[in-house]
Amino acid sequence: MANLFVYGTLLFPEVIQNITGRLFKSSSAKLAGYKRLGILGCDYPAIIEKENALTQGELLFAVDEESMRKIEAFEGDEYVKRKLTVISDKKEFEAIVFIWASDAKMLTECDWNIAEFNRKYLGNYLK
Repeated sequence: MANLFVYGTLLFPEVIQNITGRLFKSSSAKLAGYKRLGILGCDYPAIIEKENALTQGELLFAVDEESMRKIEAFEGDEYVKRKLTVISDKKEFEAIVFIWASDAKMLTECDWNIAEFNRKYLGNYLK
């Protein structure tokens, strides 16, 4: 079992449940040194290493191996898994984080718009 830091489409518990068939205990969390950005032509975000940046997200606790495999398949090969330190409730936790590994030219200059995702695209992830 491992903790998982999420910052995009997986912030929505219903998406996690649709992928894994499970819900996980979670807590608001921050990842220092990484910036969340939109991806051109996509409805999901990426994070990249960036000095002095901070990414807000959720820390999912005790994600089982089968669920992690399903999440890994969902994320695809545009991302790499790293074990990083995140802060939740003023405590440090080790967590798996999916980091953008594809072409940086695909990234926008702006943060991903979670409200737009919720309004326009969330339903597609629940089918």
